[in-house]
Amino acid sequence: MLQFEPEFFEAETRDGFYIEPLVKNAWAAQLETLALFDKICEENNLTYSADWGTLLGAVRHGGFIPWDDDLDVCMPREDLMKFYEIIEDYPELECRNPYNDPNLGIHATRLNLSMEFTVDRDRLKDYHGFPFPAGIDIFSIDYVPRDKDAEEEQKDIMLKTNYVAHLLDLMSEHDEKKEGYYKKYKEYVREIKEKTNVEFSKNEPDKHEIMILYDEVEGAYSKEDASFVSEMHCLLMGGQLLSS
Repeated sequence: MLQFEPEFFEAETRDGFYIEPLVKNAWAAQLETLALFDKICEENNLTYSADWGTLLGAVRHGGFIPWDDDLDVCMPREDLMKFYEIIEDYPELECRNPYNDPNLGIHATRLNLSMEFTVDRDRLKDYHGFPFPAGIDIFSIDYVPRDKDAEEEQKDIMLKTNYVAHLLDLMSEHDEKKEGYYKKYKEYVREIKEKTNVEFSKNEPDKHEIMILYDEVEGAYSKEDASFVSEMHCLLMGGQLLSS
């Protein structure tokens, strides 16, 4: 368990932003998760680095961004897939990823010491008084094919799978437009099947199967195929590449 000075948990104002004590409790709870995650990675020779707001906070604020309340890291896909197996040996941790959580959607893997709100005294002690779920978002770093046609095809399939997942949500939320959404859903599923030769478990795949396919397409290429790596959802939005 990490040790914090009592003043760490006191309210304060940083960069003109008021930070209340409960946010400090959240930071401490998240750092507990990060410490255990770091230990697991070190013991298993897995690589990760700070990402997104966590990286910005470390550089600009020397810690958390005052108005931020989570932790972000990124990992090479091969290490992340190993982590999925290793984490099974740590029952105190819960790891939500595209393969075990049908409701996760297109999002980072989520690692938590607990997923539930609790007032259990022992858990509150371990969590530094924070009763809510707290943990880390883990983003995958993948290889971008140097062949531009392959890259464009990969991006096209990812966009289509993303859209299919969105259409499934719309069909469940808007009965009056369900027929139109269903027609588009069938059209895009057909295109995805043609482009990937994937065999879904049923003719009309559910969101979970679509999200698994999205993740597999993100990691479709190897180091030999690529000159760069990226978080693939950033690449879809025109983000920067990192030299491999």
